[in-house]
Amino acid sequence: MRNHGPGVSFQTQLTRLTPSSEHSFRFELPIGILLDPYDYWGISLKYGINSQGLWKLQSNMSIGYFAAANVRNYYYPEWDDSHLYWVSDYSIGPAIKYTAREFPKLEFYAQAALISLVARSPQHPLSKLDNVVTFKGFFTTPQKNREWRDIRDFQSAAISVFYRANHISRSLWEYRIEFVRIDDPLQFVEAKHLLGWHYGF
Repeated sequence: MRNHGPGVSFQTQLTRLTPSSEHSFRFELPIGILLDPYDYWGISLKYGINSQGLWKLQSNMSIGYFAAANVRNYYYPEWDDSHLYWVSDYSIGPAIKYTAREFPKLEFYAQAALISLVARSPQHPLSKLDNVVTFKGFFTTPQKNREWRDIRDFQSAAISVFYRANHISRSLWEYRIEFVRIDDPLQFVEAKHLLGWHYGF
C-alpha cells in the first residue's frame, strides 16, 4: 500500500576539512505525516547518524566511504493503534563528491550501501505498543530480527545536489533524494525528496 505525505527534518553536522580529505559526522531526525489511498493517516519518525570519509582524487572529485545507522519507525493509529512498525539498518558503502568545472556553484554527492545489518518488524508483529513506548523500548525494539544483507537484498542510496552562492559563503542549499528498498518477506520501498538549507559556524 502506497503512503505519501509531507515532513520536516532536523540535522546537525560536524565536518573536519584538510587540503586532501574531508570527514563528517551527521545526526538527523526527520518526522513525517503519512496518508494512504483511503486517507488514513500515520506518523513516520526516523533517527540516524551518518559518517563520511572522502579523499581527493582530483581537484574537483573526492571518493571514499560512508557508514550509517538508521531507524525508521511507523505508527498508524487509525488502522492499527497497538503496534509500531520499523525498518532499521547499519550500512556501509562507497561515496563520491564531484564539482563540475562548468558549474562551480554546484556540488554533487552520492552514496550507496553495499552491505547492511537490517532489522524490520515481523509481518504480524507481536510487540505491543505499550512495550515500545518506553525510553529503552523505543531504541531496543527496532533492533530485533537483524540479518546481514548485501546490495541484492537491501538497497539504500542517496544523491544530493548542493548550491553555494560563492566559495566563502557559510550557507548553502541542498536537494537530496533518498531511496530504500527491501523485498523479503514483504516489499518495503521508501523514497524521499528533501530540500534543505545549511549554515556553517
